Amino acid sequence: MEQCIYIQPEAFERANLQPVREIIEAGLRGEKKKIAALGASVSKGEAVKKGNAFLNKMEQKWQGYFPGSTVPEFINASVSGTFSAHALFAMESLMAEKPDLVFLDYSVNDPGQYYLQEAFEGLVHHFLENGTYVCVLLFCNENGNCTRGAMTRIAHYYHIPLLDIGSMVMENIRENRFSWGDYASDYVHPRIEGHEFIADNIMHFFRYSLEKEEKKPYVIPEEPCFDGSFWKFEKIDGITYDENQVFSVKRYCSVVVAEFFQTARQTDCKVEICVDGEPRECLEMYWEFAWDNRMVRMILAEQKAGWHTIEVRPAGGKQNDWEQLKQLDVKFGFGCLIEE
Repeated sequence: MEQCIYIQPEAFERANLQPVREIIEAGLRGEKKKIAALGASVSKGEAVKKGNAFLNKMEQKWQGYFPGSTVPEFINASVSGTFSAHALFAMESLMAEKPDLVFLDYSVNDPGQYYLQEAFEGLVHHFLENGTYVCVLLFCNENGNCTRGAMTRIAHYYHIPLLDIGSMVMENIRENRFSWGDYASDYVHPRIEGHEFIADNIMHFFRYSLEKEEKKPYVIPEEPCFDGSFWKFEKIDGITYDENQVFSVKRYCSVVVAEFFQTARQTDCKVEICVDGEPRECLEMYWEFAWDNRMVRMILAEQKAGWHTIEVRPAGGKQNDWEQLKQLDVKFGFGCLIEE
């Protein structure tokens, strides 16, 4: 992959690069900044040995691109098999690390449902509001596909950088500069050479950001790109059940998501989620193909906010083992439309 081509400067014409430039300039002054990734298996480095994901490669390449600069601290908070809605539950702990810049990567995993595009916009807005600048990463599968439309629209609306790595992969393949097999080890996950390619694209972007003459401060849009359902986000975790293993809460909301733990180890623990007395979803702790990680289910998504009672109760009326119910660890996220 020696003669490959990288993302060109015109790809960033709609983005404000000043926050990125300030991070690099701070490093050149000897300050140590923090750069994070919050995403799924590609960012985690699922198909390569630990220490070979693109964040690690960026750390190794930093001095080559910016000689004499202090190398940033790199934080990888990515978890395989997750969607944008998972990140709503994870963003608080990452924000506590106070990263200066975060790469968001859910373009391959998010299938494009309404609540996920709302979740992704919510992520972008919450990080920006908390002083962390955002870059959106787009990867792709072997056919070149990803959730490109919604994420591109969000990035352009917020004037934040969009790095469409997937498009660059396919362009290099079309020009016979390398093959899919040179880049990835399966239908989506990059091999070490693929992570090198991703890192070099990002480092070229950083170098261009430093060179570009821009002194315009970044301003967060006052209105959402879509409905803004997760501009306001409330998380409820550590829920407690009564003696009948029932939990109930009332909230003014338009969107509700539930997160829970799922395992491939045999168990019959399951609960039913009801909205205003009507069953909406059954959460089962056991699934034979589970990865022993947390899953997300959409419970409610409406175009108008209102008061709703959310209830968790034993599925089929059969109480669960208390220890297994604790392991199931149901959490709720509530979003509310931005109303005029």
